Amino acid sequence: MRFYSISKLHSYSLSFCICLFIITAHSFAEDGKMIIIPSITPEWRDDSNYYKSEGLERAVSTYSIKPGINMGYKTPKTTFALDGFLDFQRYNDEDDVPAGLLSADEDDYTEELLGVTAESQLFDRLSFGIDAGYMNTREAAESDIYSNSTKREEFTISRVAPKVTYRFGEKFGLLSSYANSSIDYDRSNASDSTQNRGKFDLFYNLNTNTSFDLDYQVWSRDYDMTTTSDYTSQQLMINMNKQYKYFSISGGIGYQERSFDVGGKEDIDALAWQFSLTGQSSSSEEIELTGESARSRMMLSLSQNLNDVGTDEEYYTATRVDAKVSRLFMTKLDTSIKGFFQNSDYELITREDDTWNIAAEIKYLMKEWLIFSLESGYETRDSNYYGEDYDANYAMFNVQFIYNLGSR
Repeated sequence: MRFYSISKLHSYSLSFCICLFIITAHSFAEDGKMIIIPSITPEWRDDSNYYKSEGLERAVSTYSIKPGINMGYKTPKTTFALDGFLDFQRYNDEDDVPAGLLSADEDDYTEELLGVTAESQLFDRLSFGIDAGYMNTREAAESDIYSNSTKREEFTISRVAPKVTYRFGEKFGLLSSYANSSIDYDRSNASDSTQNRGKFDLFYNLNTNTSFDLDYQVWSRDYDMTTTSDYTSQQLMINMNKQYKYFSISGGIGYQERSFDVGGKEDIDALAWQFSLTGQSSSSEEIELTGESARSRMMLSLSQNLNDVGTDEEYYTATRVDAKVSRLFMTKLDTSIKGFFQNSDYELITREDDTWNIAAEIKYLMKEWLIFSLESGYETRDSNYYGEDYDANYAMFNVQFIYNLGSR
């Protein structure tokens, strides 16, 4: 697994090791339970328009194999989790490569992920945690949940985020955190960037099923290239969460303001809001008692905000809807229909995009450790900018071998 900067590696490693030492020194003083779950997933995927191009569609097959591991350690006061995988992806053009373009196998690479989360209650009212990770990928959405990019650029994301939670009483508390993250591109003209983010979240638990919080965040993003302006953002949101027997709801509304470091460049802002609804046919108590998954599940999520990564000044207000409905038949056949819609309304230019995606998935749960999965989907984008429309179909099949080595 490679890292892009020795100085950044030392900085991340030192911060991470100090925080992790505090947590583990406290946790291993108590008896705990460890979980180890290795997995491996071979997969085949076919894309009719792999590069999401309007005028030059190219069908590409992807063959991959992904070994991974999930580890966890838990005591009454401490939790620790580690997730990691390597995904060896190889591409093959299904048609002749157009003149002047590289073949798809030039994009062969290995996706990498390593993530660690840990939290420990050091005192009755004070707990300490850390979230750290590294990822090498081509998926633009990994760097920004509202990404509208169709590029297949390879890049790395590194992140370290310590946090402290202090409870003033049984109902009130304050969570404060600091996150440092970097995005670095491998073979691209896109600008690398670094983000520093502070967060202060004042929460109130009305009861075991209802909570409120007031969330304030301030962050800066610094780009290495002058073609994209550095900026500072501030955001304030108030949120509510409510848990019922068979479903839960979450909602929030706020405002984000973004100012650029370049003199004379107009600031931008957006109303920020989110709403989500999840539900299932069995309560949490019933699932824990029977050990069986709920036969019916659903998820609906709506949100709006500014995109975070705006390479080449591509900033926009994104309004997004995600939905998924699942049904388990005969305890073995798990089916789902899912999709999303995103409107991207650009701030500094007159561009506006509408992107739609819908997919169907079937999983056959042959054994606890063996799952067969088949998925097919369609995605389309309608833009008022020339060359930004596209249509794409895909089909995917994989086999998941997941073996729980047990806990101790």
